[in-house]
Amino acid sequence: DSGENAGSYAINQGTLDNPNYAITYQGANFTIDKAALTITADDKSRVYGDYNPAFTASYNGLVNGDSAGVVSGLLLATTANNTSSVGHYAITAGGASADNYTISYAAGELTVERRPVTVTVNAGQTKVYGHNNPSAYSYTAGSGSPGSGSGLVNGDSLTGALTRAGGENVGAYAIEQGSLTNANNANYTITYIGGDYSITPRTLTVTANDRSKTYGTADPELTYVVDGLADNAALGIHDTAASVLSGGLSREAGETVNGGPYTIGQGDLAANDNYTISYTGASFTIGKAALMITADDKSRIYGEANPAFTASYNGLVNGDSADVVSGLLLATTAD
Repeated sequence: DSGENAGSYAINQGTLDNPNYAITYQGANFTIDKAALTITADDKSRVYGDYNPAFTASYNGLVNGDSAGVVSGLLLATTANNTSSVGHYAITAGGASADNYTISYAAGELTVERRPVTVTVNAGQTKVYGHNNPSAYSYTAGSGSPGSGSGLVNGDSLTGALTRAGGENVGAYAIEQGSLTNANNANYTITYIGGDYSITPRTLTVTANDRSKTYGTADPELTYVVDGLADNAALGIHDTAASVLSGGLSREAGETVNGGPYTIGQGDLAANDNYTISYTGASFTIGKAALMITADDKSRIYGEANPAFTASYNGLVNGDSADVVSGLLLATTAD
């Protein structure tokens, strides 16, 4: 009988004949056995947190020009889902049928790879010199969703902490990845984008003290009061005015009483790079010197006119002469 599918077909007498014989024919069967077909689940890969890809299979043993379309009911499955950790998972095949084939299966492998996540240091992290460092340096870790291929998923977070380059003086210090590494979450590969931590100058208040002197004497030392020096034992900072400041105050030029008061300015008083000076000035006053004018003794004969009266000066300074005195009146009651 005609047919090429698996099954049993009668073997008939066909054209078998001979005119000299009367043939008694006893038939038999022709059997077509099912061909062996192996269905192998194809290997696949994806990153952690994404959905599984579409599973496919390879067919080994198809004949007579048959395609995979002769197979129905094939089921390809794995135990892994989008929350499964990095690793290798079997892709199993089963449930298939094909009329002309005896089917066997071979498993494939799903490889779940680490998911990329970008960690970016947040900008603008700073402190004032002498203040404590933050408990943690902040960053942003990209978030994702199943199918996006990157970013944190499944409510995950990273462990470990960023660190920064050492130093407590004013300047910019690199914020480094520190212990925030792949080892803290084996499902991710971190791409790190660093940044800087800035230490800005501290404001140092310098307030000048009012000063004075007597005309003709040397200027006293110009003094000031300092407020705002850093003192932080945890950072090993114990600043003093002597260790921070250099130079000194100066005053407005002038040596006369009437020219004052004179402004006491910052002069060349400067702080090191860890400070910015906020300066409040003061006044320098010159007080009058003590000058004793003594009328000189004079004599004359009775009945004559009084002589010209003169005086002596005790206390003139700065090379001054009697010319600096005006309006002096010298008189007596005698006529």
